[in-house]
Amino acid sequence: MSEFWNMIWPGLGRGLLVTLRLSLGALGIGLLLGLPVALLRVYGPKLLRGLATAFVDILRGTPLLVQLFFVYYGLADTGLNDFLVGFGLPSGLLVLQPMTAAYIALGLNSAAYQAEYFRGAIQAIGSGQMVAARALGM
Repeated sequence: MSEFWNMIWPGLGRGLLVTLRLSLGALGIGLLLGLPVALLRVYGPKLLRGLATAFVDILRGTPLLVQLFFVYYGLADTGLNDFLVGFGLPSGLLVLQPMTAAYIALGLNSAAYQAEYFRGAIQAIGSGQMVAARALGM
């Protein structure tokens, strides 16, 4: 039995490190994108508010596995690649490495969920507290 554990521990350790890197990267991307999206949903002009709402609804409404497949396999086939080539960019720009695709897909999904957390927190602040904070220059 100890032979079995000695055999699988190195693989489990590597897997744990990959999982931690992906999790931290996705949460970081989600934080950087989620707060501006939440602010657009609450305070933005009507067009940007609609785009931010569509972003959140689409990414929260589709399974994460579908998003991962789309970013890794389907992004290069959307026709956007030809559009980018027209601007002089390389043709293989949207063919992503597996880890890059994972960071992008997990980060965008995290951003959609975090945007909802932030939006709910912003809207939970009472109007009196908001007036007091603005009076103090916040």
